[in-house]
Amino acid sequence: MDDDVDGIGPDGADVALTRAPTGTALWPAIEAAQYARMVDFEPPRSGEERAAVDAFLDAFGRCAEDWEAVPDQNKTALFTALDGHLSALARIGLHVHAGTTQRDFDLDDGSVALPVAVVRVGHDADDVVHVRMPHTLQGMG
Repeated sequence: MDDDVDGIGPDGADVALTRAPTGTALWPAIEAAQYARMVDFEPPRSGEERAAVDAFLDAFGRCAEDWEAVPDQNKTALFTALDGHLSALARIGLHVHAGTTQRDFDLDDGSVALPVAVVRVGHDADDVVHVRMPHTLQGMG
């Protein structure tokens, strides 16, 4: 097997992502996305797909950014909004897979280990998919 799959190199590793049938299934990814996130999606086949993917990713990003400010009793509304986006994606044959991992980020003044949300949007309806990503990522700062 070639160790340089997709330019990741021999230090890359597979990350298992599970299909998210509901917004609550994204809870761990939302929490990790507050620190870092990696998003992978298939090129849209239509304008409808592009719009649905963009709307989901925008909603997911807003959830991550607002997560700590939203009282626990109000988080249900965030999950309900994500449910609507997941349903809209499913109606056009797209599915969201998500997971979390921890990666080292190289920074100007050293490195830091942070949780990373990994989200994939595509036509694959399997319960679990794998994406390959490096152990160390380039950070900003």
